[in-house]
Amino acid sequence: AVVSTQSTEESEGSHHPDDVVAAESLVKEIDDSVLLGDYIGKRPKRERSLENVIIVDNIPVIDNKKLPKLTNVLLKIFGKCGSITSHHIPLTGEENTKGYMFIVYKTAQEATAAISSLNGHRLDRSHCFAVNRLSDFENYMSVQKEWTKPT
Repeated sequence: AVVSTQSTEESEGSHHPDDVVAAESLVKEIDDSVLLGDYIGKRPKRERSLENVIIVDNIPVIDNKKLPKLTNVLLKIFGKCGSITSHHIPLTGEENTKGYMFIVYKTAQEATAAISSLNGHRLDRSHCFAVNRLSDFENYMSVQKEWTKPT
């Protein structure tokens, strides 16, 4: 039997350069779907995953003591348009609402129904909802600040 006296470090560093290049090119050729198989299909797609999320502006700015009651009222109103899977009402450092909320519906169609039926809805004399799809809001935020004349 032949016993090798090379250490692991020596054997790793002694690969033929052509073998290393061939291995690197093979790795570049392998598609992620081959390596990750079933997991690729489960990966959320940005465009699809935001279509069922809406942002509601002009909700009342209140302290967090009144938040449970406001939340119940808002979820009752928006729940008429579809199945709400989650919601979030951001708070300031002083524990007041910021005047907007996020609602996640089960489907994009339910979000569309909420936008079409509740955009412009008056909660009271002072609060008229502005309802938009979150993906639309992100598109609005990415518009260039400087307008350039088309050539």
